[in-house]
Amino acid sequence: MTAAAARRSMTRRLGQVRTALGLHSPPSCRLPPRTHPFFNGRLEAPGPLDNTPMSNRNSLTRLTLTYTLIAALILGALVAEMACYARNTPANHPAWVSGKQLLRTSIMGSGEGFTRRNIFCRNQLNLGEWHGFNEYLLNNVWPFHSLSASFCIEDNAYLYVMFNRTAESFRAVRLSRNPALPSALVRATPSGQFLDRQPLNDLEIEPGWHKVLLESVSDGIELRIDGRLQCQITVAPLSEQVIGFRSGLQPAFVDDVVALDPSNSVVINEDFRNDDRWLSQTAACALGIFALTWTLLGLAFWIGISAKKRLFATVLASALMTAVVSGLLGFDYFYWSSRYPYEVFTPWQRGDLEANGVERLRCTMFDAFGAFDADDASLPEHEHLDGRYQRICQFLAVSRREDSGEDVIAIQFGPDGYSPARVRPTADAVREYVARNPGAYRVLWFGTSQAWGAGATHEHDRMAVRMHEILLQKTEGKMRLHTFNCSVRGSTPAKLLQRHRDITHFIEPNLMVVDLSNNGPQESFADELRSIVDLARQDGVNVLFVLEPNTSELGSGALIQKHATMRLVAEQTDTPVCDMHSYFGEMARADGGILWWDQVHMTSYGQKLAAEFIAAEMIERFGVPVVK
Repeated sequence: MTAAAARRSMTRRLGQVRTALGLHSPPSCRLPPRTHPFFNGRLEAPGPLDNTPMSNRNSLTRLTLTYTLIAALILGALVAEMACYARNTPANHPAWVSGKQLLRTSIMGSGEGFTRRNIFCRNQLNLGEWHGFNEYLLNNVWPFHSLSASFCIEDNAYLYVMFNRTAESFRAVRLSRNPALPSALVRATPSGQFLDRQPLNDLEIEPGWHKVLLESVSDGIELRIDGRLQCQITVAPLSEQVIGFRSGLQPAFVDDVVALDPSNSVVINEDFRNDDRWLSQTAACALGIFALTWTLLGLAFWIGISAKKRLFATVLASALMTAVVSGLLGFDYFYWSSRYPYEVFTPWQRGDLEANGVERLRCTMFDAFGAFDADDASLPEHEHLDGRYQRICQFLAVSRREDSGEDVIAIQFGPDGYSPARVRPTADAVREYVARNPGAYRVLWFGTSQAWGAGATHEHDRMAVRMHEILLQKTEGKMRLHTFNCSVRGSTPAKLLQRHRDITHFIEPNLMVVDLSNNGPQESFADELRSIVDLARQDGVNVLFVLEPNTSELGSGALIQKHATMRLVAEQTDTPVCDMHSYFGEMARADGGILWWDQVHMTSYGQKLAAEFIAAEMIERFGVPVVK
């Protein structure tokens, strides 16, 4: 068969296939020449006859090209916006640092919130997310001139607008809708203790969004709410300082933050959108959509679809895709991004969370846009302290160290101050340490993350260390006192009981402080407490129960049940009880400072109060012998 005959045979077969598919029935085996949509020249194309006049066909092609370009830009912008919003996390906002990241060790939500979107849901700073009590500082040390921001606080919520923050102190305006903590001007230590508090009795915050402005004037700083002058703060702005925002447990929102230095240069103009690389993402998405669309149009031309039908299909497909992407963006913006879509989630959970199927699909879809993230966004949150947050850490004199949480910490003070000994959690290591340090009065501190000291800014701020220091001061340093912090973060009473049987009872303490209630099931709590007391009594050890406190801003039904169980066991075993939960309720009403980082973990000031309260209870109930 000759080449010409082969071509005719192939053309005939293609015609038969098209006829079977119902496309066209060509009048002859040889198709007439036609105009290719990408060129002006005449080409021989193996396609069916398009009866559209040539001038109309070229006009439709140009119209299709123009419409495709416009649709690609619109759809590309929507996809880019969706991708930016899908990855709008604190990791992609290097201009801000969470106060929880500056603590000595991580607490609930400090790591999870850094890589998840709840904090910046709906492109706002949501300070009530991830267990609340969030603090976000501008990652910049600068001379203050003015700070303005939009804010919205819900019922029983409050917002601190902080300025003049250094390693020694800070000032703040508390804007409040919480009757127990009314609006006020405060001056505080970095630990959270108020040095001065001036009520703003005439300031009432209504529901909805408002504008706050702090502006430096000749004789101080003016505070304006919605343009109205509220007061003048007679303090000079510092030449080097940090600003920020902090809330309580209830939702408080911040947006449109603008800060100016004395030369009126913009230090920050923040709307909390993840849009630094939006244009490049839009261009990449639009180019990809345009290329895909014209590839499909070329295929449609090749199989013989007319210019009119190609234009109609382009309009219909682009409109449908725009509607779908807009709907998905709206669903994510108004609903999904505010959820906690994890298979297993409790308020106390730390570490990696397993997302449910929908969230895994969403993350997989937008993983490809990770190339547009901030340069160091993929690093774990604690690794940024030596990178993007190094300057502010040095200025505020804070450092981060993730302790194992399993070691037995022997609290001691040397000539240079606090110098703990970390004892490996084995029976042999504990016995060896005790043998090297005989003849002391030993206190064993027993609990979970609260008793361990999570939430302290510095290691020496932890409540067990503070209590040890208070007892030494009470005896003017004449006591040979050893305090062992045997608490384990994230543990349960059952695990702690087993640890005490296997390891920590070799400390041979004189007194055992048991600070429990939050962790573990209610059903076995009473039996576990009795076992702890029985084991201690067998060794001749005194026991003090501490009712583990939570913030008074949280409903505490389950916690109160645990406290009732502790009181019952205490009555049955003749064990004294230290009601620290009620004490912290009183301290919250006294409004002497900032007490909490979340529902259960205290600030350094909160831990100082806890140590003072427990030390006083110990001395009152047991006395503290002086061992020479």
